[in-house]
Amino acid sequence: MSNKLQRPETRPFITHLLIILGYSLLALLFTYPLGAHLNSYVVGLEVDAEEYLWSFWWMRKAVLELGTNPYYTTWLYYPTGVSLYFFASSPLHAFLSIPFQELFGLIVAYNLIGLLAFIFSAYTAYLLAYDISKHRLASIAAGALFAFAPTQIFHLEVGQPNLNAVEFIPLYIFCLRRWLQGGSLRFLLGAAIGLTLSSLNDWQFGVYCELFTGVLLIAEWFARRSEWKKAFIDLFWRTAVMQLIFLITVLPIVIPMLNELGGPEPYMVRKRTDTVYHSADLFAFLVPNPMHPLWRDWAEPLRLSIQEEGVTVTVVSLSYVAMVISFFALRWRWKESRFWFFSGLIFLILAMGPELLVLGYNTGILLPYEALFQLPIIRISRAPARYVVITILCLAVLLAIGLKEILGRLASRRALSAPNAQLVPWAIIFFLLCFELLPAPVDAYEPAQAPAFFTDGTLDNAGALLEVPNPSNRGMYFALVHNHPVMYGELSRDNPPGALLAHLREAYKLDDIMAEQNGPSCLYRSFNITHLVLYPNPQEDPQNLRQQEIETHLPPEQFLVSDTPQGRLYRLPENPSNETCVLLGKGWQGARQPEPGRPLHRWTGQTALLGLYRTEPSRVELSFTINSFAIPRQVEVTNGDTHIRTLYVGEPARESIELDLPAGITWLQFHSLEPALDPKEYGYREEAFLALGFEDILVENR
Repeated sequence: MSNKLQRPETRPFITHLLIILGYSLLALLFTYPLGAHLNSYVVGLEVDAEEYLWSFWWMRKAVLELGTNPYYTTWLYYPTGVSLYFFASSPLHAFLSIPFQELFGLIVAYNLIGLLAFIFSAYTAYLLAYDISKHRLASIAAGALFAFAPTQIFHLEVGQPNLNAVEFIPLYIFCLRRWLQGGSLRFLLGAAIGLTLSSLNDWQFGVYCELFTGVLLIAEWFARRSEWKKAFIDLFWRTAVMQLIFLITVLPIVIPMLNELGGPEPYMVRKRTDTVYHSADLFAFLVPNPMHPLWRDWAEPLRLSIQEEGVTVTVVSLSYVAMVISFFALRWRWKESRFWFFSGLIFLILAMGPELLVLGYNTGILLPYEALFQLPIIRISRAPARYVVITILCLAVLLAIGLKEILGRLASRRALSAPNAQLVPWAIIFFLLCFELLPAPVDAYEPAQAPAFFTDGTLDNAGALLEVPNPSNRGMYFALVHNHPVMYGELSRDNPPGALLAHLREAYKLDDIMAEQNGPSCLYRSFNITHLVLYPNPQEDPQNLRQQEIETHLPPEQFLVSDTPQGRLYRLPENPSNETCVLLGKGWQGARQPEPGRPLHRWTGQTALLGLYRTEPSRVELSFTINSFAIPRQVEVTNGDTHIRTLYVGEPARESIELDLPAGITWLQFHSLEPALDPKEYGYREEAFLALGFEDILVENR
């Protein structure tokens, strides 16, 4: 090799600035045409982008306008609200977007944060690769591979910016290595900050980083095995201090998350079948970039053919250019490369999930992820394929090591100074790498057009909105347009609605067994739910049956406020104040009319819950007609642990109970001491076992 030495850099700041500028140009290229439409286009609107737009909007609203906890909202799942602790909302990026939202608006802020994530993912991967290879050109290529791999572009395309937020993972690994190898306190703080910020971007990344920490600790201890006791003590205290700082930082968020995880209904835990569906097939890693403009027409169908139909599985395609160069790293620099090879292999195996999938066939062979899956914290994520992000980072480091060696050998053979000899072959290899990674123009569009009544002042004095049908992600985007609470929300961890919310979502269309003054309009008034929005859905409802159903209860000449191609707006009926609202909890069968002219009737199972809601305390009389199915029954009426009354029920009879109700919901339980019976044994066609029947529920103030 040439003995000529590079002159030391006199302006490292300029060098780093130029590298960031270069990655910025690559970010614009790989996300084209987004850069030309920052204020109007969004990528991934067909999948998840709308819910992340809401999460960015909500972070600003919670922090600046409401001064409330951004991890909880009543602007979705109104009026009960919903926890956002397990909502994969990229809270760190959402928080960082606030200044951009103030300056440029939501869409520009959202797009800028997305571009910056690509840029700094490349830059931090470059820093890690350079720390290992000490070769700037090779490390620049490594940064490009990590940031613009098909996995990252895929997450952009499906509108999942939380999974693009990987910029702090390389920073964490860079500082962790330095700290464990005896580095100064700045690397301790860097590692703790990197782990914290990675976790705040998405808790999955915190798990990946912790697993990588375990792999690195084993490797460091093995490398110092000649003094294993001393090495163990040193690694232990360094890791413990770093983890303690991390824990103190995230504890205010982790404690409520653990409380929810340990609750009676851990909604965030995924089923094993779902996890298998979102695992990577063994051959998926070898599918060429499925988004490339030249070969996506055959590569993408190939990828889809080896995964579960209808399931969005993370793209795990690995770069062939990087794998070829990594081969030379392993061949010529085995000692330097082996840790990154085995680390990448470990996470590649984890990405394949609990069972080995081969060409779309489940072999049933258990993989190491099965052991991890036994931990509740691991079951929160349903997508093992995403572990490939660490494999890609390890591949990027191997690329830097291999490319350094290739360029060095080429420079030696040409007997020229290293900078001049290496630039041309590096440019060729870098071009081939970027060409292989290049996606077709991303699917960027303007968000959906909202109904005019959301923005023309019609709703200026409105309360919350009930939307029909559930508008899913689109409703979350419309919520930031009209700025009113809504009763649905598409969350990455679908929190089940409680009895009150479930009832409110459906009550508008129910002719039911309670008196009109105690029915749906009472609840809607009590909770300031003032309007119903009906969205057209010609695919699922070509005959507009839902509109006919709504207008049976809300005649358009009386309640229709606005009619647009994007939706119809109805005013919900008002109810006199100070009434007691009735809602039905668990245990009730559907309402039916036994015969013409008779009141509506509902059967229950052995136990049924009846809710009474008041805005202020009052003494009331609850009356109802009750009958027993098939046999006489003794029925206990209770409120929690408080016994209220015992009823003896046979033929239909009118009963009444006086109650002192507090403000809020009071749940009464009607429990038959005799078991519910199978109606088919008595010549009826009903499927559910029956015990009690109710009609004419009325609540009056006393």
